[in-house]
Amino acid sequence: QDLAVDAYTIDILETSELGMANGIRSGAYRVGSLAAGSGLLILSDWLGWRPALVGIGVLLVALVVTILVFRPFRLPRPPEALAARKAAQESGLLLEGFHKLFSAPLQGLSMLSNLAVSFLTQVFTGLARHPHLGVIILFVLIYKAGDALMGIMVIPFWKSQQFTNTEIGVVSGILGAVATTLGGFLGGWFTSRYGIGRALLVLGIFQAVSNLGYWVAALPGMGRYAVFTLHLPFWDQSFAIYPIYLASQGESLSSGLGYAPFMAFMMSLCDKRFSATQYAFFVFLAVLSGRLMGFLGGFGVKYLGYGDFFFVTFLVSLPAFALLPWILPVVRGIEGRETVESGQ
Repeated sequence: QDLAVDAYTIDILETSELGMANGIRSGAYRVGSLAAGSGLLILSDWLGWRPALVGIGVLLVALVVTILVFRPFRLPRPPEALAARKAAQESGLLLEGFHKLFSAPLQGLSMLSNLAVSFLTQVFTGLARHPHLGVIILFVLIYKAGDALMGIMVIPFWKSQQFTNTEIGVVSGILGAVATTLGGFLGGWFTSRYGIGRALLVLGIFQAVSNLGYWVAALPGMGRYAVFTLHLPFWDQSFAIYPIYLASQGESLSSGLGYAPFMAFMMSLCDKRFSATQYAFFVFLAVLSGRLMGFLGGFGVKYLGYGDFFFVTFLVSLPAFALLPWILPVVRGIEGRETVESGQ
């Protein structure tokens, strides 16, 4: 479903619109997650589980009604977008494949598999011809590597500092989601205003530097050191603000900031004729990198300790910037080409 929505976004939007679109989508996703997660728990405490679940059901019904009422927006397909399907239909291969699927299953499957191979060949031929494909793949793999490497060890670090589940849930969970939502909107605005290339650089720097917040929080004596005390008169309560609180909000905010340009970059690389398949390929690379970094996180803490580990995550974020001299011209070329086409 996520890939389908992403492909639809690619199909109907210009490159200049992808930054803001992804910022809004990121924020909306976080709001929905809060409503269905923390919001459900809060409602269950106030009203009980039955009314809370009914409330979530009402939201789901509203979603279904929204989808049914608003017709999807479709751009007219250019003639070349149907080239692969037209060729298959003219040669009779598609109909023959379905016929054989029912009359001779093995032969039918073979025919359909040949069609699938032919389609995938066309999908990836365009990518393979790109002069900087290797650099693009490497950039997608490592742009968020530092963020992914650190993220898997954040909660264990909180627990190692003897913070309660409530503190973790409120600061890292609820407030962190709010910060990520805000970051998503700001990142989308910045990307839309200044372009994907500049956003990848500037917001990527914020994303990398934010890891140093956890490095500071992991320094000796900083775990329970109160930076300042926040007094809330309407609750008649005072709360100590620890470095880890600030680190958590900074990391969540910067994660949201870096999301919009990165998604917009991957989407801008896709041919609208094959948007779903090509975008799935780039998402696979990004997810693969995240999983590998998460796997290495535990080993890093074991052998380095939290302080040195968090500093290493900052260093891991830096190699992506060395690739920007090759990435930025790619982005400018895409944005410039669409500007020319829109002016014709």
